[in-house]
Parts: sequence; structure tokens; C-alpha cells
Amino acid sequence: MSSNVKAGGGDEGASPVSDLGGTPLPRGTGVAPVDWDKPGMSPGDEWFDVVNERDEPIRRATRREVHATGLWHRAVHILVSDAGGRIFLQKRSMLKDLSPGLWDSSCSGHVDAGEDYDTAAVRELGEEIGVKLSHSAGSGRAADEVPTRWFRIDACEQTGWEFVWVYRLRHDGPLTLEPREIQYGEWVAPAEITARVDRRPENFCPSFKLLWPMAAARLAVMRDDQRTSQASLRGAEPMR
Repeated sequence: MSSNVKAGGGDEGASPVSDLGGTPLPRGTGVAPVDWDKPGMSPGDEWFDVVNERDEPIRRATRREVHATGLWHRAVHILVSDAGGRIFLQKRSMLKDLSPGLWDSSCSGHVDAGEDYDTAAVRELGEEIGVKLSHSAGSGRAADEVPTRWFRIDACEQTGWEFVWVYRLRHDGPLTLEPREIQYGEWVAPAEITARVDRRPENFCPSFKLLWPMAAARLAVMRDDQRTSQASLRGAEPMR
């Protein structure tokens, strides 16, 4: 089961349908268009920390230089799930310099120079899909409302020479998609994501194809643990 979310509004009365076979998301679901422009610089002028094989910053370089020369740098991916366990996938904008028009994690992006992974994850959630969170201690938010570090991937060709931390987040609130980053998005069950990646791998970003089997395996373990816990609780109920 899946449903779609479109960025930037779209034609009046139109219901976006995924080219992966999803169903339209009804209008009035809390998805708002935005008109955003990044002031002061082009994307190629952004500065990143260049890191060594231990993921330690050694200098800074522009996005353009990092991508042109294959320097090691940092990125985050966040997989957002809803109450039903579906994962939100985004279809990248055709304006993106890397992997335009391909399906990707709920939210992803580079770690800026001088920034840490956790701060980048919170920032990207707000910038790309409008999920405003705080990772600060004492923020008062429940544990499932803060992105959780899940697993790490070393820099390799499939990640674009990025060291990646993958986060997970449960979020049931509205999404506001940034149209310069995302064409539209879709909530998809994990088993269906696996089937789609197997069926049409060319439609997905290389980094997502690398991380998704790792995430799917962890989700399966979590589901098994939950079933075991529920069965144990039922077994402990007193006889009536």
C-alpha cells in the first residue's frame, strides 16, 4: 500500500500518481507548497569538510571540488516512517546535479563544513520535507520525534565517497516538500520498496540501493522482536 505527496502544488484538481505504481494522495492532507530560494550562493559554492579514512576532518573544500575530484566527505540519510510502518520515499528533482529524477531516502544531504551529523540530519529534515525538530537536550520532545542514529556506511563509490550516517524517525505530521529538491514523494511499505528496487534498480539512487537492504534487515529484526515481546506479554496474562 502506498500514497503520494507532491511538491510545489501542481495543477488545480490534479492528483499525482507515482511512476512506480502508487495511488494518489487525497487533497487536503497537510502537504503545503513552498517557494524557496537559497540566497547568496550557488550549490557548487557550498563548503564541506574533507575527511580522512577515519572520518576525521582534515580541510575544507567546495561542493564543486569535492564532487569533481572524489574527495571523502560526509552525508546523512533519514528514513521517515509513519504509524503503519510505511517509509516515505522522495523522487529527486530534475534540478539536482547528482541522480536527478531518481528515488531516494525520505531525506538526505551533505554535512556542511563545521557541522556534525546530528545537526545536519535535523537541518535536512526541515529544509527538504518541512519536519521541524530539535536535537537539543531538554527539547521536551518524545524519543520517537527525534532522529535516531541507526547505522553507518563507510565512504565508497556507491555513496559518492561520502561517509554516511543513516537515521530513522517516526513522524505522523504533515510534510512540506521543497520543490527545488523533490519532485514528489510516496509512502511505501518496506516489502514493496524491496520489490521495486529488485524490479527496477535503475530508478533508485546508488546510495539508496546500498543502504536499503541494510535498513530492511534491521526493520525485519525489529518486527520480529516486537512480535516476540507481544507474544510474551500474552503468555504472561493471568488465567481467568
